[in-house]
Amino acid sequence: MQSKFSNPSKPSKPSKPSKRIAIVALSAAASLMLSACASNQPRYAERGVNYGGNSPGAIPTGYRTVEYGTVEDVQYAGGAGGGTTGGGAVVGAVAGGVVGHQMGGSARGRDAATVVGVVAGALIGNEIERNQRGNSGAPYSVVRVRLENGQTLSLEQTGNVDVRPGDRVRVYDRRGIARY
Repeated sequence: MQSKFSNPSKPSKPSKPSKRIAIVALSAAASLMLSACASNQPRYAERGVNYGGNSPGAIPTGYRTVEYGTVEDVQYAGGAGGGTTGGGAVVGAVAGGVVGHQMGGSARGRDAATVVGVVAGALIGNEIERNQRGNSGAPYSVVRVRLENGQTLSLEQTGNVDVRPGDRVRVYDRRGIARY
């Protein structure tokens, strides 16, 4: 018994993905790309600890170790914006163009969706690259500390820290520093 929907004289063509599937795929791809744009805050900035007013030897809540040392050098960096190589924009443009081409029913609609996909993909890809490279433009300081045991540490700190070469500092978990 033949199905009433099939026509034996016409061979069946593979069906194109429906707009709904394409929209779901585009939404999933956009969600994945945007989740990569999430902030990459460095590990040393995870805890908002107020170092001021601590009694000598006291360890702020949330930290396990404290070491003592002397600041040897302070370098200020960041704040000038971030550069990218353009690779993220190219990859994003290609991906956006492919996804955009799947949208739109007519030839003109498909062309317009491709152009929008290329532009959006390039912008998103460039932002992802900037975020992955860590060039957010936020100022930070690299502080070189010679510990009492003779080891030298280089610590990245958010913002401009209030220490100078020669200052005595406490180093918490080899991430955070405070003068004393």
